[in-house]
Amino acid sequence: MNGTVEKTERATVTIHTYTSPESGLAANTHIIELATQVLVLDTQYGVPFAIEAAELAHSLGKPVTRVYVSHDHPDHFFGAGFFRAPVYALAETQASIAAAGDAMLAGNKVVAGDFVPDSVVVPGEIVAPGVEVIDGVRFEFTAVRDAEADVMLTIALPEEGIVMAQDLVYDNLHLFIAGGHLDGWANAVRALREKDYTTVLPGHGAPGGAELYDFVLDYLAGAAHALAAAADADELKSSLVAAFPDAGGVGLLDIQNGYLFPQQ
Repeated sequence: MNGTVEKTERATVTIHTYTSPESGLAANTHIIELATQVLVLDTQYGVPFAIEAAELAHSLGKPVTRVYVSHDHPDHFFGAGFFRAPVYALAETQASIAAAGDAMLAGNKVVAGDFVPDSVVVPGEIVAPGVEVIDGVRFEFTAVRDAEADVMLTIALPEEGIVMAQDLVYDNLHLFIAGGHLDGWANAVRALREKDYTTVLPGHGAPGGAELYDFVLDYLAGAAHALAAAADADELKSSLVAAFPDAGGVGLLDIQNGYLFPQQ
């Protein structure tokens, strides 16, 4: 297996977190194993890793009934077709993928070729913020606005002390700050920290606890200063690497700088 898997186990649920290697942006697919079915949150960028995650989901011996897409960045929805299940997203995310998904794929095909899929799956089902009980487990669906993306879905299992924070939280990896919502992102992380979940499953990197919030808040503060001072993409990248020398995901900086400094 190219990726790694960590389990978060409770009496009512087991979550298998598949993390791709850095060539797949260390993106996470959370495979939520319930009593009679399997749910999936996010679906990878690269084809090899989407296939591995989908094979893991289907190997559990229960039907995969739902695939949730947290937001409209390619590393979260490109692999949806490999899971062979209905795809759910917030209404805004569905609309964004319907409007721009094919263009995103075409642009990525130029760079990545067959590493990315040949087509995009537009979510066919809407998930509304609120509470739903599935297989006896209480799920809390929340729409978070103005953070890493304009809108993102987080999924919490409050009675199990688990939150799947997705790209609100990374584990010791460079953040993708091209969206520009650094203050809103920090505020959303602080609000999530108040919930006191014991297990935090991030969008990138390994599962952890409250220490993941501290990393993101420190990074956002440092990134705000670096972004304000940087004259160009190289200076921003150098500043962030120097400020966070132990952080992985350096390749994310090149992707984000293509958006922040499009003329360079």
